[in-house]
Amino acid sequence: MATNNSNDNTNRTTIKRTGRLRVAVLVTLALSALGIGGIAPSVDAATTAYLRSNGTLVLSGDGSKETFDVSPDDNDPDNLLVTVYRGSSLVSRSSYPEESIKRIDARTRGGDDTVFLIDLDIPGSVTVDGGNGWNTVQLTRTMVGGKLTVKDSAGLAVVHLHDSWMRGGTLINGGNDLLQIFASGTAFSGRTDIKVSGSNGRMSTSFRNNQFNGETKILGANKIDKVSITDGGAAAGRVTVDLKGGTDELQILGHDFRNVVNVKMGNGNDVVDVWASRFRRSTTFNGNAGRDQIHGEGNNFQGPTRVLSFEVQ
Repeated sequence: MATNNSNDNTNRTTIKRTGRLRVAVLVTLALSALGIGGIAPSVDAATTAYLRSNGTLVLSGDGSKETFDVSPDDNDPDNLLVTVYRGSSLVSRSSYPEESIKRIDARTRGGDDTVFLIDLDIPGSVTVDGGNGWNTVQLTRTMVGGKLTVKDSAGLAVVHLHDSWMRGGTLINGGNDLLQIFASGTAFSGRTDIKVSGSNGRMSTSFRNNQFNGETKILGANKIDKVSITDGGAAAGRVTVDLKGGTDELQILGHDFRNVVNVKMGNGNDVVDVWASRFRRSTTFNGNAGRDQIHGEGNNFQGPTRVLSFEVQ
């Protein structure tokens, strides 16, 4: 390697929010407690969506295939609409004043579930626990003031983060299966941790034009992991990529690393491609055991650089 030292799913409508007034509607809340007005509490005993008095919006599944959608209410610009489906059947549709929702806690349990969080400004944390099953989580044009936590126990997990801002840190923990991440135009403030677990845990990630403002750690498992960091963007904090065993792939294209970078590929016949990127501080690429390859051109390494245990360069 040459170095140079100079979609939305079904059952939802995309709603574009413009000029929203952020005013708490206390009268509406009081009426809703009596079952009057715009807020309709869920009547389903297993699949529920409701707002606690402390401002936590609870999304709870029952193990079947469910869709939870939280997005602006087309009929009231000051409200958010929370829609829940089991399969193709509507379970509940409730409208809440936007300022009344301080955080979101979604626990969908088993089943193939989907959580949409679109055009939101959540001052607190957002937690999505998918349990078992093939689950999808999508945040688009959404600000999370607290920590974003997405985790699965087993089954495919697909996470979409687009044009959003994670202000309080991020934890994405895939379970004992495939974790897929598609992130674009998103700012990650605070610490970012991305990892998989279990004997069958593996990841396939695509980060395109994102900003990582805190320390970032990407930890693979002993299967095939693929990590792509491309199309511009920058990392202000220290970056660690440790893909452990397996035949892994790492692609870096056009990224600006402003702090220390440490890449460990682990055992296996791994491939690293690094193109047109800037590394401003010390950088280490370690292929470890196996027949490993590293390729690239047009990079700018401004700090000490070490390339270790790559048989093909």
